[in-house]
Amino acid sequence: MRPTQSIISTDGVFKRVPSFDTVGVMASKVTDVEILFNAILHPLALPNMSPLSTYKLGIINNYTVRGVDTEVAAAIHRVIYSCKQAGIEIINIESKLLSNFNEINYSIIALYEFNQVLQEY
Repeated sequence: MRPTQSIISTDGVFKRVPSFDTVGVMASKVTDVEILFNAILHPLALPNMSPLSTYKLGIINNYTVRGVDTEVAAAIHRVIYSCKQAGIEIINIESKLLSNFNEINYSIIALYEFNQVLQEY
């Protein structure tokens, strides 16, 4: 689920392109998305957690680490590996939409906004 920007805080999230950055959840069932979304919005009202082996983590192969620094990509891969070792099922996804995404338009927006983000730090 990709919620509207600013519904979920991006505090603590490394900003890449503010126009596109948002925090969301992925699940195979709508009810699971609802539980996760509510847990993010209302962290004190967390339901009882199921064993980690009941969770799935979707990784968009042709986008997740595309264009990021090699150290950041390595950190992402370490987290994915840790999730797998903890029993979370990793689902590899290929996105036709993202593989055909217009890199020129994205790059113009991304470079402009990323420069602004860097200047804020």
